Parts: sequence; structure tokens; C-alpha cells
Amino acid sequence: MDVYWELSDFDIHTRQQGMEKLLKSLKTLSSDDNNEKSVSSQIDYTISRLIKGLVSNRKCARIGYAATLGTLASLTDHQLKILSVDELISLVQNKLTTKKETGVEDAKNVRIGRVLSYIALAYTQKDNDLSILLQKIIPDLLLIRTQETRRRLRAFIDASIIQLAKWSGRKLFKKEILPHIQKLLPTNWQMGDDGTKSLLLFVSLVNLYPKIFNQEYFQSHWNNNMLPLGKTNDEQMIIKKCLQSFDNELHLLEQLCHELLVYAIRSQQLTLFWPILVDELSNIGLDSNKGHILLDLITFCFQEQENSNSIDT
Repeated sequence: MDVYWELSDFDIHTRQQGMEKLLKSLKTLSSDDNNEKSVSSQIDYTISRLIKGLVSNRKCARIGYAATLGTLASLTDHQLKILSVDELISLVQNKLTTKKETGVEDAKNVRIGRVLSYIALAYTQKDNDLSILLQKIIPDLLLIRTQETRRRLRAFIDASIIQLAKWSGRKLFKKEILPHIQKLLPTNWQMGDDGTKSLLLFVSLVNLYPKIFNQEYFQSHWNNNMLPLGKTNDEQMIIKKCLQSFDNELHLLEQLCHELLVYAIRSQQLTLFWPILVDELSNIGLDSNKGHILLDLITFCFQEQENSNSIDT
């Protein structure tokens, strides 16, 4: 089987096997008596093929190609002379452009491919200084987000930003990410449906870096000491409407409810927020998909209580 087909296989073990074969062949090529030009030409072809595969429609292909590109970038074999991460990002941005695509589906594939390549390449640098890399990819992620009208794909980009925030650490996040994404973070519960704000992104980051999103932050941006979770009847209605706006994307609703529940527990607002959550998720029966979300959240609460008890003892 062609190694590039293995990279796009449904099975994760087959994709891993394909990656190992490809990397081994490159290392063998560099250690044999091949001239430098021949090795360089093969590496250039491999990188070009991997980048091209990032826009594949084949299920799991983009994951395999992105993972291999990231692994290739992390190699320290000086004989291979792999391009730097910075050079690879520039290459991705030059080769994967929607300017060459006319179809909506083609443009979508290009955007997804770029985002996946950024995450894969950032992963290889997560133990190093990410500042230069973030300066190149954060503006492009935000540009891609403005070009995308589908909530699911915007949420995919938001999830990528959250992952980058985790890898960057608090200080670098505050310096290189937060100033750029501030416009995506809501300042009240009155959210429009145009996708310009992301509550899921906001609450995830609030939970990730509470020392940044502290009382001072909420006083400045929300005119409140914290994220309010239903102190008044009007507030409760607004929160319910916000949750209802996710009815067509239950996986996003589940993520949002989980993050809000984590924040409610940490900010001691569980008694306010829990009735809202129960009412909204059980209003069409516990046998519904939303009902299953509620049951999962109940289990999560029990686990949190058990963890708290184990710490206390």
C-alpha cells in the first residue's frame, strides 16, 4: 500500500504505521550515499505532498497528513535539513489559499487544512517559546474565522485557539493571544447569532486562566464582579435563550454547559445556575439527547464532590 494512502486510512494504527514508514524512508535516504540535492528534492516533494493532503475530503486524511507534517518538523536530524517551523507555516499559507478555490466546499477544506497544520506545527514547539509562531498564526486564524459562516467550523477554530492558549502558558497567552481575540469575547449575555462573539471560547478561557479573568476583568468588561449565572429572572431567561441557540449542535451545547458548570462550582454560583441547567436540559424529557447531557453533568458533579472530599481528607 502506498504510504500516503496509509496516512489517510480510517484506522489510527495504520496512519501511525504510514507515518513511521515515511520518516524511516527519509532517514534512510539521508544516511545512504545519496547526494545532497537528491535528499533535498525528496524532502521537498514529501512536504509538498503532505500540505496538499491537508485539503483532502477523505475521512481522517487531514489528521494523518497534519500529524506527519508536525512530526517531520520536529525532527532534529541535521542531515535531513528540514525546513524550520516558521518556514513551513509560510509554505502552508502560500500553498493553501482560498484565492485559488471557487467552490464553497473547496474553500472550506482549505481553511480546515490550514488550521490543522497550525495546530500540528504548534504542538512540535509547545515546550519551546511559541511567541514568534503565535504572531504568525493567530491573525490568520482570526481571518479564517471571519470568512467562515458555519458555527461548527467557527467552533473548530475557537477550539484551536483554546489549545494554543493551553500550550502558550498564562504570560504568553496574555501577551500574544488575548489582545487579538478580545473582540471575540462577549461582554454580556445578549449575544447575536452572527458568530462575532464566542461564549464557549470565553468561558473555556475563564476557566483556564482565572488569574487573568479575575474580578477586575469582569468589572471592566461585564460591569460585574464575575460572570453572572442567573441572579435575576431576566438573567435566567437570557441564559436559557443562549443555551437554546445551540439546540442544533448538541456537542457544542454539551461543551458549553460543562464549562459553565465548572465556572459555577468555582465561583460558588452552583445554586443559581443548576436550576437553569436542569430546566433547560430536561424540558423535552430525560430520554432526549439534551437529557443525556444533563445526566452526564450530574455524574460530573458527583465526581467533583468525590474529588473535593478526597482532598479534604
